[in-house]
Amino acid sequence: MKKVERRKKKEKRHEERRMKKVERRETREKRKKDTVVLGLCDQKKEEEEEEEETTQLCDMLAGKKEERSSKRSLLIEKERKLKQGQAVSKFCAKYLHQICGEYKDFGILRHGFLASSSEEADSIQNASLKQNGKSEASCSKTLAPHKSTAVGFDDRMLLHSEVERKSLPHPERPDRLRAIAASLATAGIFPGRCQPISAREITREELQMIHSHENIESVELTSQHVASYFTPDTYANKDSALAARLAAGLCADLASAIYSGRAKNGFALVRPPGHHAGVRQAMGFCLHNNAAIAGSAAQAAGAKKVLIVDWDVHHGNGTQEIFEQNKTVLYISLHRHEGGKFYPGTGAAHEVNITLIFFSLSFFTSRRVKWSFHSYIYVIRWDPWVEKGIV
Repeated sequence: MKKVERRKKKEKRHEERRMKKVERRETREKRKKDTVVLGLCDQKKEEEEEEEETTQLCDMLAGKKEERSSKRSLLIEKERKLKQGQAVSKFCAKYLHQICGEYKDFGILRHGFLASSSEEADSIQNASLKQNGKSEASCSKTLAPHKSTAVGFDDRMLLHSEVERKSLPHPERPDRLRAIAASLATAGIFPGRCQPISAREITREELQMIHSHENIESVELTSQHVASYFTPDTYANKDSALAARLAAGLCADLASAIYSGRAKNGFALVRPPGHHAGVRQAMGFCLHNNAAIAGSAAQAAGAKKVLIVDWDVHHGNGTQEIFEQNKTVLYISLHRHEGGKFYPGTGAAHEVNITLIFFSLSFFTSRRVKWSFHSYIYVIRWDPWVEKGIV
């Protein structure tokens, strides 16, 4: 009996020790699992902290990069404005120092014709750039893809001048273009907000569409003489023929560019003028008829009808003669007549070709003109005549 009890007690002790071992093992495994889970949590927390630090670092770097980019953009814009200002100053200085004293006191040079304030001009330019998605206006010699205002000018047209020195300077002299060029530059219009269009010499074939062989040859002949005169007031020198070809070629290209849609509109800053030049004769300071050549170029580009508005103190007798028998060109002249006593004495109210739809309007004419202009390409000739202190 005693042996049996001792054996049972012994087995019980073994069972207790075994259970304790099992419990200790389970405890160790549980602690191990907890340690692993805790380690994973710590690792995940560390990874999140590292990711947050990386994000903050990236944001900081991106902010610095954006700040550097902004500073770089400001520097580029500042440099661009500086260069543009230098170009305008150079452009102004190029002509202002050559202008006669009577022009230097005009407001047109101090402020520019219809010039905006600098802040307004900048806002207009920025709005235009934003609309076109451009950061900088193009200054290439070819027109921009988007429609814009084109301006044509060439220094060589200033070479046309009267060689003989007289007591009073000739009213049609290089100062006229210098004054306008300086005004446009002062206002920041050109160079600046307008696209340049280069000048080329008109071809003989294009001239023959408007002028006779007699007119073309007489103008070309002046290049062989130091000084010559077509009329007492219509001079020429050895460079006049070149200037006349450049003026006509520029007007032709400008009209073609506008009709084809490469430019919205344009301004041809040219000389010698042309509206007195007829089919055969050069007169009234005019050698080739630039407006007529522009109209012809527009029709060659596809225009079916052309409207020429001539705003000048004098009647454009040459343009009237050229298109008087042309049913596709409507010519309107705004001028002084004074009963035929004002130069050139033509352009009276009765000079109206009703059959061919041709109008000549004087300032005193009250007659009403009814016509549909929807299908016309407009060629407006404006001559800033030097009279009573007005450029």
